[in-house]
Amino acid sequence: MDSNDVLRLVQGFRHDLMNQLQIMQGYATMGQSEKVQQKIDNLVQMYIEERKLFQLNTQVLRYG
Repeated sequence: MDSNDVLRLVQGFRHDLMNQLQIMQGYATMGQSEKVQQKIDNLVQMYIEERKLFQLNTQVLRYG
């Protein structure tokens, strides 16, 4: 993976995160706090799962 690949990954990550934040902002503006909380919960869970995948990759590299 070269620097351009890493840059594209980071840009995609940032784009997806900004989309999620804008959706939450829209719900908050409309006073739909339950939907905001659901989105936050889903986003947190997604990052927990992503962290687990990164930890697995680290373990494979370390012990592989």
